Amino acid sequence: MTSISPVANVAVVGFGKIAQELHCPFVTASPHLRLHTILERHGDRCVQAYPNVCRATTMDVVCADAAVHLVIITTPNDSHASLARQALQAGKHVMVEKPLVNTYAEAQELVQLATERNLILTVFHNRRLDGDFLTVKRLIEAASDDSDERGVLGRIVYYESHFDRYRDQLKPNHAWREAAGPGSGVLADLGPHLLDQALYLFGTPDTVTADVRNQRQLKPNDPVDDTFTVHLDYQATGLRCTLTAGMLVRMANPLRFMVNGTRGTYLKYGGDPQEAQLQRGKYPFNCIEYGLELDQDKWGQIDTTLPDTQGGVHLVGRVEPVRGNYGAFFEALGRAVVDHDPVVPVVYAKYEALVSPREAAQCIRLIELCRQSSEEKRTVAW
Repeated sequence: MTSISPVANVAVVGFGKIAQELHCPFVTASPHLRLHTILERHGDRCVQAYPNVCRATTMDVVCADAAVHLVIITTPNDSHASLARQALQAGKHVMVEKPLVNTYAEAQELVQLATERNLILTVFHNRRLDGDFLTVKRLIEAASDDSDERGVLGRIVYYESHFDRYRDQLKPNHAWREAAGPGSGVLADLGPHLLDQALYLFGTPDTVTADVRNQRQLKPNDPVDDTFTVHLDYQATGLRCTLTAGMLVRMANPLRFMVNGTRGTYLKYGGDPQEAQLQRGKYPFNCIEYGLELDQDKWGQIDTTLPDTQGGVHLVGRVEPVRGNYGAFFEALGRAVVDHDPVVPVVYAKYEALVSPREAAQCIRLIELCRQSSEEKRTVAW
């Protein structure tokens, strides 16, 4: 495929809340992307919001339009595989809202299709760009030398990550995420965030142990999971990762991260501010405080002994989170499409914010292993 200059035309498929609050605004703000088409099957909200953008009502129209270079899919999970496949077959680059697909077999099919056609395929694991996660990543990278346990925290032995909420009733209109069916439940909704972050930091584990269940029991025989706890174990380093999410955590400032190393511990309570900012219409292009954690009481806590200091200086205090920026993903995506390298794997190495197809598929594989472990009530190998 030849390079696109100076901007890539984007078709956003679906015009729900996440498309309205996140994808469309970031696309329109990118110097490398142009919002060209929105696929909205029912209603005309997209025309009201973006009067100069084309409205499509079918995927066939999007795929037949030679002016469209990139397709962003924001529809319910069970439609991701078929829509992404159709777009790739039409020669479009594709970005999919998480999770990529519902099954590992579907993920492998899409990865192969994108590779054969030399097209970009990525998934929006935006939580890699949370400020608190970026802070954890930097602390861990500073502690990555296993040979002499140097670094801020030393050799990492335990990593714990939470994504907890309180919602004791179903959403109004019984949203598809909480209805029985493929791609529903908390493991498919919040799981990709936590699982992808762990894979990004530490790679694939040796074993997986998971407990996935329904705690609220809002309906008789309700099969939709609303909580999970996952343990990932790495034999070579002795590292254990514990990942958990649930809908019955009512604390206003729940634990987000705990990282234990041979030298010290890092704790972070409360979530990244970007989601709340987006809901209030605040973006990097209209808010100078976007992505910053301004409340110092919510900054991370550290207790460690600094290396290479006489007597081993003991440090206890607060760590200001790195500024988060979901816009960095769209910046990388736009550049990757416009500067499309003839060898696609080079693209993912060049633009770190992008999730490679292999990484996206690994996350789906891990979700399947979690379900298998929980159903069989045993530890499973990767």
